Amino acid sequence: MKPSNCYFNANANLLSAAVELTTCGIYLRPKQHGISPSPADRSNQENAKRLVLSQRLLESLGHEVENSEISLAEWQKLFHPADLAGVEAAITEATASGICSEPIEIEYRMRRADGTYRWTGETGRLVSHEDGVAWLGVLADIDDEKSTSIAMAQQRYEAEAILETIPTYIWVKDAETRILQVNRAAAEVTGVSKDQIEGQLTADVYPIDAKRYAESDRQALKAAGVSKRPELLHGQTGQQRSMLIDKYKLKHSGHPDRILVVGTDVTEIEAARQKLIKSEERFRFLFDAAPIGMLLIDSDGKIQLSNTQANQMFGFEEELSSESVEFHIPQLFTESFDKSSEDIAKRRELTAVRLDGSTFIAEVTLTRELYVNDRSVTLASISDVTERAINEQRLNLAIEAGNVGFWEYVPDTGEVLMSKQALRQIGQDDGWTGLEDWTRAIHPEDADIASAQFQKFLSGELLEYEQIFRLLHTDGEYRSILSRARLIKDESGSLQRVVGFHIDVTEQQAVQAELERSNFDLNRFAYVASHDLKAPLRRILHLAEWVEEDCPEPLAEVSRSHLDRLRAQAEGMNRLLDDLLSYSRVGKAGEQRESVDINALVPQLFDFLAPPEHVELQIEGELPTLTTTRTALEQVLRNLIANAIQHSGGEETKVVVSYRLHKGMHCFCVEDFGNGIEPIYHERIFELFQSLDSGDENTGLGLALVKRLCERVGGKVWVESELGKGARFFFTWV
Repeated sequence: MKPSNCYFNANANLLSAAVELTTCGIYLRPKQHGISPSPADRSNQENAKRLVLSQRLLESLGHEVENSEISLAEWQKLFHPADLAGVEAAITEATASGICSEPIEIEYRMRRADGTYRWTGETGRLVSHEDGVAWLGVLADIDDEKSTSIAMAQQRYEAEAILETIPTYIWVKDAETRILQVNRAAAEVTGVSKDQIEGQLTADVYPIDAKRYAESDRQALKAAGVSKRPELLHGQTGQQRSMLIDKYKLKHSGHPDRILVVGTDVTEIEAARQKLIKSEERFRFLFDAAPIGMLLIDSDGKIQLSNTQANQMFGFEEELSSESVEFHIPQLFTESFDKSSEDIAKRRELTAVRLDGSTFIAEVTLTRELYVNDRSVTLASISDVTERAINEQRLNLAIEAGNVGFWEYVPDTGEVLMSKQALRQIGQDDGWTGLEDWTRAIHPEDADIASAQFQKFLSGELLEYEQIFRLLHTDGEYRSILSRARLIKDESGSLQRVVGFHIDVTEQQAVQAELERSNFDLNRFAYVASHDLKAPLRRILHLAEWVEEDCPEPLAEVSRSHLDRLRAQAEGMNRLLDDLLSYSRVGKAGEQRESVDINALVPQLFDFLAPPEHVELQIEGELPTLTTTRTALEQVLRNLIANAIQHSGGEETKVVVSYRLHKGMHCFCVEDFGNGIEPIYHERIFELFQSLDSGDENTGLGLALVKRLCERVGGKVWVESELGKGARFFFTWV
């Protein structure tokens, strides 16, 4: 090399020409400190530091050569924006420690004159010359090889992506059955990760199948072509898959041959094949075991196969093979029930003929044309529905007698279908064509609410539809109709149709209206009577007071007794009227529900009733707080506590109030320790004007009022007692 160096040193022009021929140019860049100079220094630095370029450098990029020197900013504009920072960082790092002894190589993109970019390879190092220290870069055009490298990398990426995403299982093994590579599908079917498989022996990964796999691997290495065979694969987690395995010998120049294993999972296919093997046996078994008659009919109308049920149905001891189906079901293939018709799958009721000539009503369903062993056949399902047809006839008569009309609505088409009875209810012969006909027939006062409720029902907002509305009859009068409906949906939950019925309740509505009017009159009578009857009672009490005041003292004992009895009877009558009025008011609307603290309410009621000193209140456990109608609950508790105080006995005793949940309801108990009640009277004491106590203070309405109030909210009241053992009154409340 020394002679050539000396030669080139002596002939500088020759050296320059050689460099230009073998490269895309060279450049000389004065050494700088830092990649990005500050804005204040950038202008001076660019003027002071300029790059010297060879003519070839810019020409190779298609730029015109105006000057052999350019500024750093102009030089940096030639770089792809994404590569500039990396180039500057590499040069800065290489020159940080002074003169570098070894050159470095950098790859980046440079902008051509047409705006495109060329991949450029630079070999550079820091050199000393007479003007100081500079970076010398020698450039080469590597665009083609870089593009080729990128394309090959992309191809490798795509190949690896395909390998990893295909459902086919891939293994690559060496001659020692070590697994060198495996794709994702093969790893997943094994039940472990790729990292746990690659590098392992086949026997370690598939210990159950190792012996078979090793033998087939040896055969694959000896064979010239592809080795194909079915295999079972047992995964690490115990799963078993049926596989179809192809094994190829891969020749590897200078190295031992390898084995490519390609597996296809045929578990489902194998299962289907096994099912297919058993299908004929299963078909025959099911065919014979079917609970209805089955006939297999060929294109000529001949019966090819019949099951036991069909044989018995038609009175044959053996199969009906080769019999013409027309002999037994004459209308089976009439024009209206042709096997090529769109309505073939619909059930039809036809007259069938037995061997002895007797007939029965058969419900027949045909399949569409099937092909068995390349022969066209039709499967007929037959049921003897003679008894059902008779029952349906009876049902239709009962429906007609009960004036029940059926209707159906199809949301997809808007079609409305009505039974004859439904049409007769409104005096029509032709049915409605859509919901518009229905809304026009509804009484104007009922239309809005009926339509709104039906739409809520269709949308699922209402689970059930039940409405009473008036429909216009052709005679000009309105009929009251009770309408109920149900939604029919398919397996996916999509609405298919709505079915319902109409019942003419015109007469019942009239009776109900009359009953409501009668109840109103009775309630009004009870209210007025109780108030009007109280006025003379008050006058009687006043007269008794005046008589007592006007009589000379001392008043005779017998007269005082008569006056006391008079006042007691008047006060008893007053209590009776109060209880009667309370009883008649049960169920009146208007009282709002509110939060009631029973724990605080019970002591208040007990104190209000002013019990004797020998009777005390005891509350067992914690009483709840309920959201309910306060007045009704107060009446129940007040009557039961008053009843317990009255029958508590003469000695030191107590009234016990407790609470528990009973069948999901709030259950209260009021217990006394008095004489008790015989079981034969447990029902009687809750009836109107029935009382076991003949005292003047008992009107016989208290417990009847309790019963009515409890039943009004959906609860009930009962007593548990024996004579001489006190009584426990229970009631449930919602």
